[in-house]
Amino acid sequence: MVVKTDVELSDKRDVDPEVGSSSKSSKHTGVSRFGSAMPESAEGTGPPPAPQDNFKHKSLAGVPTDYGPYLTIKGFKINAFGFFFCFMAIFWAIPWAVFLVVYKVLLEFVDKLDPCRYNVDRSSSLWGWLTSLSTDSLPEMTGLENIPDGPAVFVANHASWMDVPYSAQLPVRAKYLAKADLTKVPILGNAMSMAQHVLVDRDDKRSQMEALRSALLILKTGTPLFVFPEGTRGPGGKMQAFKMGAFKVATKAGVPIVPVSIAGTHIMMPKEVIMPQCAGRGITAIHVHPAIPSTDRTDQELSDLAFKIINDALGNEQQCASTSKETGGA
Repeated sequence: MVVKTDVELSDKRDVDPEVGSSSKSSKHTGVSRFGSAMPESAEGTGPPPAPQDNFKHKSLAGVPTDYGPYLTIKGFKINAFGFFFCFMAIFWAIPWAVFLVVYKVLLEFVDKLDPCRYNVDRSSSLWGWLTSLSTDSLPEMTGLENIPDGPAVFVANHASWMDVPYSAQLPVRAKYLAKADLTKVPILGNAMSMAQHVLVDRDDKRSQMEALRSALLILKTGTPLFVFPEGTRGPGGKMQAFKMGAFKVATKAGVPIVPVSIAGTHIMMPKEVIMPQCAGRGITAIHVHPAIPSTDRTDQELSDLAFKIINDALGNEQQCASTSKETGGA
């Protein structure tokens, strides 16, 4: 499998591999294909106060988790709703695939109009939204007023495959730092590669380093980054310890961390099913918490604070009693 981590963000001859900024100047002031330059952080005498957010997702303790009967296909289960969801996903994927083919043919021309390839991201978001709408699965979204202008690192808990299309429906054009395995997903993998998201092989240290470097470049040029720092889906939807890559990038780039809590997707599509087993409306929800300034905070302090904010916002059935710990990797 080819891992695409070489994100064409700028002329690599001018990039300092240590910090991802121009070697001609200690401050990034240029404008690249990913938009305007990142604003400089204001100097302070100490860590800015932690954001105050008392949001709490509703408890899902009484929501059913078994929606059988199921069929088992290659070790994964699927029920009647899963077949319906699959049909609607394929139905909306047909015009999406046609768009991507046409876009790729016209790439040399459209890159002049859309250098960041945001239209590819918009097409992916639209597919997810239409599929969710037609299956009565649109998630409740709150805290959208907390989305900052400019570059930031959005970090979210990861309980289900549905976290990806759901988070892509947020009104922010972010690039994802995600597992290279997504390239195996039909159409979606092609769209993510074409849109120049950072896809990393977590078993390859070199791929991890290249991915972190590419992620830093994205932030330096003004585009937000979206990361699931747990690295994989938690068992039963419960939070797991965060890996430190996202927080190292945020502190080095001097951009805030934006915690995002996602609830209920582990019920809609747990690990053992191949397609969602129930409609998401009334069960799934996404909340964007206030940004955490990275100024004068260590990577570990940022990680611990983001972990606590997300964990505290989730229902008891998704909470993890332990705190964030360094587990290595991106």
